Amino acid sequence: MKALNDLLIVLPKKKESVTQSGLILQTTKKEYTEEAEVISVGENVEGVDEGDIIVFKNVHPIEYNKNGNTYFIISKFDVFLNLSKWHTTEIIQIHLKLN
Repeated sequence: MKALNDLLIVLPKKKESVTQSGLILQTTKKEYTEEAEVISVGENVEGVDEGDIIVFKNVHPIEYNKNGNTYFIISKFDVFLNLSKWHTTEIIQIHLKLN
């Protein structure tokens, strides 16, 4: 699969609905952001690479099912954070600026 233009193909992380002790969690709250692994990046997308973990806006993504997995096709404008590019030194610099 190859994303085109300003699109990304991502594989959403599965959310745990059962705790380690076996309690079943109910999900009644609608979440508008979600984490996913980037599978493919269009040629007009910068700052995101295949294999990165991102946080994206999960409002009506295009779903694509292949080999038992559900992939989302999203716009580059729906990506909020690239967790793979977030380094400890950046966290320290932000902390120092705030204090």
